[in-house]
Amino acid sequence: MQSLLDLDWWYDKLIEYGVTDPPKILVGTKLDLFEQEDNQFGIDKSIIEEFIRKHGTNDFIKTSSKDNVNIQNIFKEMVKKLLDFYKLGNVKVL
Repeated sequence: MQSLLDLDWWYDKLIEYGVTDPPKILVGTKLDLFEQEDNQFGIDKSIIEEFIRKHGTNDFIKTSSKDNVNIQNIFKEMVKKLLDFYKLGNVKVL
């Protein structure tokens, strides 16, 4: 939960260091724990939705490094975003 509450702080740090409108993907980790029936980690969806609305991103990917869910996908998507951001669209991402 603390990581979610700190999202704006991290975003503000990017702006503070001159990174304006950075490519971004919100990554939810520990999907393997979240999907357990006796989930005690209660993620507040409203915090995620507010960050997405406030910072104009629709990219939210849930992951599990333990189960290797969406790990490679995150890197592919971020590389695509960076290539677009720096107008290097002629580079192919595998």
